[in-house]
Amino acid sequence: MAGSAYAQVSDSLSITLPTDTSNVSLQDSIVAVDEDDDLGLEYEVEYFGKDSTVVDVVNQRIMMYGEAWVRYGSMEVKADYIDFSLKDYTARAIGKRDSTGTIVQKAVFSEGEMAFDEDSLMYNFKTKRGISYGVFTKLDDAYMHAGVSKKAANDWISLRNGKFTTCDKPNPHYHFHLTKAIQVPNDKIVSGPLYMKFRKIPTPLALPFGFFPNRKESTHGIIIPGYGNGGTKGYFLQNLGYYVPLGQYLDTKFLFDVYTRGSWSAKNITRYNRLYKYNGNFNISRTINVDGMPELPSTYSKQTTFNIQWTHNQDPKARPSTSFGASVNLGSSQNFRNNLNSSQTNYLSSTFTSQIRWTKDFVDTPFNIGINLGHTQNTQTRQVDVTLPSFTANMKRVMLGKLVPSTSPFKRLLDNIGIQGSANLSNRVTAHESLYSFNNINDLMHRSRNGVQIQGSASTAGTVLKYLTTTAGISGTYHGSMKEVRLNYVEGAEPVRDTVFNYINAFNYRANADLNTRIYGMFNFRTGNLRAIRHVIMPSVGLSYTPYTNFRDTYIDNSGRLIAYSPFDVAAY
Repeated sequence: MAGSAYAQVSDSLSITLPTDTSNVSLQDSIVAVDEDDDLGLEYEVEYFGKDSTVVDVVNQRIMMYGEAWVRYGSMEVKADYIDFSLKDYTARAIGKRDSTGTIVQKAVFSEGEMAFDEDSLMYNFKTKRGISYGVFTKLDDAYMHAGVSKKAANDWISLRNGKFTTCDKPNPHYHFHLTKAIQVPNDKIVSGPLYMKFRKIPTPLALPFGFFPNRKESTHGIIIPGYGNGGTKGYFLQNLGYYVPLGQYLDTKFLFDVYTRGSWSAKNITRYNRLYKYNGNFNISRTINVDGMPELPSTYSKQTTFNIQWTHNQDPKARPSTSFGASVNLGSSQNFRNNLNSSQTNYLSSTFTSQIRWTKDFVDTPFNIGINLGHTQNTQTRQVDVTLPSFTANMKRVMLGKLVPSTSPFKRLLDNIGIQGSANLSNRVTAHESLYSFNNINDLMHRSRNGVQIQGSASTAGTVLKYLTTTAGISGTYHGSMKEVRLNYVEGAEPVRDTVFNYINAFNYRANADLNTRIYGMFNFRTGNLRAIRHVIMPSVGLSYTPYTNFRDTYIDNSGRLIAYSPFDVAAY
């Protein structure tokens, strides 16, 4: 060549551009390499330049301009300018610059599913080693920036002046600053001394070394926190934690929120999922909320809250005759209002509800049963209503004719008689949230409302005298309670109401019969536009019998009046 000029790419990377093009040819297609040359390469090298491709035959160089790329197997380099050497199969690339010399479109190096955005790079396709400047890459939910990175033949990448963050901005709002680090693809990132920075401001949060997972599959690792200003609580780090996989179907993570003025929160989130079986999550948290300063008692407060959430869903196809589901949300009423990590829905909610339900259908029978546990909690009044438990059993309508042999003389009669029934058992407690503790078990039992209710009925329908339709039925209800109300009466004083543990029961029943028919008639008009009127008369007569059952006790007050009260006033039914 008659001469050469040098375009500076970085501190240690330069690209030679020819100034004398007398021995340079322009190629519109890929230059073929002699197949007999033993280059020690496994794949064919392909390259392209959209604007132009210049081939320096003497120096065995190919220069590509404008959306250029070089591809070798699964490896590819894309850039605004690429200088590729056929001697050693080294590609030198630089991103697109604007008029001020600032990189506005980075070069891209990719291998398989890995991709790196870089200001400039040099890579040898034969040795699989390279060096890059101004590197940016995405690692699952995190991002890695590096001033300088070197790729070894074993794909390990050495980094210097790195930034590890979950912020997706080119200049992240916060990051862990890594002085030196090694990235093992699809495995981990191990660093030397590191510390957290907000923008360019370093913080005291520093470690002598760091370990960050970098796998697509589940692996142990640190969860990078967010940060912010919590007002009176001070600045905070939010969701700093550690992730732990627990097998193929289960994982858990521990998260912490720390505030500079003394508040903190710890929580555990566990998830599980088994395909075509069930899935759910379990969350438990505890928060210490501090407002004000201890030196000023009038404005200082400290409050402890907790919350438990559990969701369980069963695949309907897993057990068609049995179902189990849970939706639990219980804890301190002010939990979501004292936690900056709350969602808008949780923060504005005035009611917590929970329900755990199990049901079972007995196949080829009319029976099914269910058990339900639940609670309702009002965050304004702090009143808590707990159902622990509620049991139901039901029998669908069954025709008695199916229960006797076909040769029975009563078969025809019983074919028209159907029976059904249900049973319910419940235990409910309503009290202020401050009373729910193991120390108040006796008081909560005293406040509980419990009992059993069993209902059954039989009915039939038929035709009498050809034109009369008759229905008849009988039903009964049984009530039971584990407690009763008693009034202790002392002459000259107001009676004292007391609740005592004692099983009481009562039964009532009802019978009814109805008879009805329809009479159709038509009245014709001889003249006029109205020719006829059709009418239907539906006479019916019914009889019901409900015997009077006295469920009440009585006493005589000071004025001589007879006062009645029901022992079932504290019963569930």
